[in-house]
Amino acid sequence: MRKENLITYNQADLIKEISEDYPSYSEDNIKNILESLEIHVKEHLSESELEHPVQVKLFFGLSLLGWIVPAANKNCFGMNVKLNDRIRIKPKLTRYFIRKVNELAVEAK
Repeated sequence: MRKENLITYNQADLIKEISEDYPSYSEDNIKNILESLEIHVKEHLSESELEHPVQVKLFFGLSLLGWIVPAANKNCFGMNVKLNDRIRIKPKLTRYFIRKVNELAVEAK
């Protein structure tokens, strides 16, 4: 992938597109909804426990999995560094989701 040819859609672009699709919702309303979604996703992922990972299904075929990585000691350049418990988050895309994206790409051409 080449960076100079990269097309980027930021949140403001998506908010504008959604408000054009649904004129009864203002851009501020959509922005507030997306910010609320972000807050709730972060809260739920932060609830991960050592024995209980947390999965948040954002869309059909797109989910986030959060789990605790236990504390460990790591040798970094000859120094022993203690790492605290931390949450690791992994996105997951299903084959169905990827196939649907590819079908849309073929239709657009």
